[in-house]
Amino acid sequence: MVHLNNQVRLRRSTSAESQRLEVLFADAFRRQPGPYSQRQVEAALAAGLGRAGALHAAGRGVVAEKSGSLVGAAAWTCDDQAIPGVSRRRPSAAHPRLATLRAVFVSPDCARQGVGRRLIEAVMAEASKAGACEFGLYATAGAVAFYETAGFLALDAFDVALGDGLVLPVVEMRRAASNGLAAE
Repeated sequence: MVHLNNQVRLRRSTSAESQRLEVLFADAFRRQPGPYSQRQVEAALAAGLGRAGALHAAGRGVVAEKSGSLVGAAAWTCDDQAIPGVSRRRPSAAHPRLATLRAVFVSPDCARQGVGRRLIEAVMAEASKAGACEFGLYATAGAVAFYETAGFLALDAFDVALGDGLVLPVVEMRRAASNGLAAE
């Protein structure tokens, strides 16, 4: 258990929280500022954006709590094949020590308080213990600047097809474990 301050603490997620986390992720994604239309947001959620319940159930997730309520989460995997619209990007076997951060979110009510930064630090530390030495993610347009401040570099911008002619522009980003945060 990690205390951010007297109000917010981090802990491992549990399988019992998986569904609640997906609902909270959807709410946070709908409320985030950014260039996506409501149709894009709803189509992305319907396509599986933010579904990381199995990762949380497998002990590969961290949650942030404030006053007993969940206010954020992050998860990780070493297999990005399960990310909707991204399986064509690269085979996981090509990067066996790459951990992909998944479903990172913070409630807009707790934004800009360091919660997101601590969540990604925590999941990168866990992935490092499991052998990861590089971290990747697929950032939504509104999150790119946040990840850049955490040491991630943009590799490629591309559109994830959502169906019905809709796409969701995202940016593939990476950073090394030695980039500061997860070197523990």
